[in-house]
Amino acid sequence: VVGKSPAGEVRELAALPGVEVTGMVPDTRDYLARASVVVVPLRFGSGVRNKILEAWGMEKCVVSTSLGAEGLDYRHGGNLLIADDAAALAETIVAALGDPERRRAIGAAGRRMAARLHDPGAAAARYYAHLRAAAAEKPETPMRVALDMRWLQPGVAGGIEIQARLLVSELLALDGYNSSTLILPSVSRYLFDLRRRPNFRVICRDSILPVAQDLLWRAAASAHARLGLDYWRSREVRQLEFLRSLEAEIVYSFPGYIHPEVRHLRQVLAVPDIQHEYLPELFCEEALRERRRIYTESIRRADLICAVSEFTRRTLIERLGTPPEKVVAVPLAADPVFRPAKDPPRDEAVLRKYRLERGYLFFPAHVWRHKNHRAVVSAMSILGARGGAPVLVCTGEAREGQPELERQIAECSLAERVRFLGYCPREEMPSLYRNAGCLVFPSRFEGFGMPVLEAMACGCPVVASNAASLPEVAGNAALLVDPEDTEGLAEAIAQVLGDQGLRRELRARGLARAAMFSWRRHALETVAVLRRLHEQTRTHLTT
Repeated sequence: VVGKSPAGEVRELAALPGVEVTGMVPDTRDYLARASVVVVPLRFGSGVRNKILEAWGMEKCVVSTSLGAEGLDYRHGGNLLIADDAAALAETIVAALGDPERRRAIGAAGRRMAARLHDPGAAAARYYAHLRAAAAEKPETPMRVALDMRWLQPGVAGGIEIQARLLVSELLALDGYNSSTLILPSVSRYLFDLRRRPNFRVICRDSILPVAQDLLWRAAASAHARLGLDYWRSREVRQLEFLRSLEAEIVYSFPGYIHPEVRHLRQVLAVPDIQHEYLPELFCEEALRERRRIYTESIRRADLICAVSEFTRRTLIERLGTPPEKVVAVPLAADPVFRPAKDPPRDEAVLRKYRLERGYLFFPAHVWRHKNHRAVVSAMSILGARGGAPVLVCTGEAREGQPELERQIAECSLAERVRFLGYCPREEMPSLYRNAGCLVFPSRFEGFGMPVLEAMACGCPVVASNAASLPEVAGNAALLVDPEDTEGLAEAIAQVLGDQGLRRELRARGLARAAMFSWRRHALETVAVLRRLHEQTRTHLTT
């Protein structure tokens, strides 16, 4: 048994007759040269399969599990022997040891395979062939894209602001080829560092020059109208002038709708959710009518759509009849500031600032009714009746559900157990997650459910609802309950707060789950959708 730093149970094998455990050796070739059979009994893991390649290089007969040989071009009985349990491994090894001719044939076939596919020179040739093919496929002209973010008022737009910021940051790091115009409000003009990035530029529709030009145009148009004259610079001409100034073929619109100023260009639309179609009772009649008009029209007008989750993709297809080929699920990710590593000075400062003790329930959400704060308060009332409710800490701003929620808290005599911190700076949020007993997030409807991912990325156990996109985001890394089942919610909270083993398991699963989402992936998949529309446009123009 050759390998560095053997675990204790492996070292103990040396007590068995005929077993040698070497630990670290200066050169494994000495041991491979003396071997009749090389065994690779891998049970889990991945990698480049060097153990088998090195044995093949020395013409050795290799016995491996299927997982140990995964990814290699092998043929059982030809250049490799496969066995996947202890009995089969023993039987296969003994048979190989007793058949020298078969061992030599398998070893020679393995050597030929290694020379053909895994020789460094051959691998380098294939690598450069792939590079040449990729270079040959590079489009003749770059994309010209406008990213419509005129709504991006820092600290106001919520999750969509984070999406926009991190997507653009990734594009700045990745893309030195395509041309991008950022439509921003003047207050956000310097939000992104565009130095040494000549393929990126900013246009502000509310800056002094565009506003002055608009006032002059209105004055000229009014003067012509009073004189009974037609003014050649009509509203339509002005709009065409603006579109020309964008120097773009495609517009990427973030907030689920397309601004009228850019509707005549090809459109990729990011859609977070269509909650109003599923929970219309949460909107007043006027707001519901307006949302249905704006969002439905934009979704139908868009050439392609980036849905923030597979759940949102399905809702667009099922509820609005959107063609499936038009919608792509492009998952979001947690901001990299959310991480499990403790920051004692910051964590302590945040706890002192808000007068908190570790182990509270954490619920980061504006008090919209669909967020379901009422269910958490009902669950706390149940826990209180059983012997004590934990402290609930809520961040986010008061919205239309706040008065009703405060009445419920008073009726349940929980005023001393519920804390509303209001808006908290983003740099404080990781500390609030890390020091919580668990995240509780019983939302009735989420297009993605970013707090669940942020909590997992910080190592905070999660109790969430099993509704909408939340099971898709959480996977097996959270306790999921029916958002209407307050008894079940109370039980899940009690489990997580009272079972240290469960907390450790959820923490480990959550960290692994959060690592599956990244903004680099989000940016690349978004660019792929833009590229698809770009190619469609070029094909249409050439035909």
